[in-house]
Amino acid sequence: MAAACTKKLLQNTRFLAQKSTGYLSFTCLRGIHLTSSAEEGKYHYLERKRKLRIKREEELKARFERLDEEDRPTGCVLCPKRTDIEINYKNVRLLSQFVSSHTGRIYGKQVTGLCEKRQRQITNAIKRSRAMGLMPTTMKYLEFHNDPKLF
Repeated sequence: MAAACTKKLLQNTRFLAQKSTGYLSFTCLRGIHLTSSAEEGKYHYLERKRKLRIKREEELKARFERLDEEDRPTGCVLCPKRTDIEINYKNVRLLSQFVSSHTGRIYGKQVTGLCEKRQRQITNAIKRSRAMGLMPTTMKYLEFHNDPKLF
């Protein structure tokens, strides 16, 4: 492939050198670009990306199967497949489970174990509840401190 590119490049440069020297560098670069991309194919990297994705999926599957039953991740706590809990800004007791008891910060999805969609809904509901004055911004209500943990 490299030999073919070099041969075409030399042919292009000889032809252009005979015509004029002003356009020599531009067309040589263009000739290299066209010959190399045409021979390699337009989507030459997609096959490699697909193989890497399949390999990564197999590794994750193998790691998941090596875990014990009780150590395996269970998934999102609030997804409709598991429960019928509705996320609402008025349900302050539920929303307070996802807020730090001392600082009032909203826990991230790495801590809560929620999927992205439910984490976004929880975050928006907490912000809305705080804006309405139903939840404090700096800490949890003291009566919610002894609630059982969801995660």
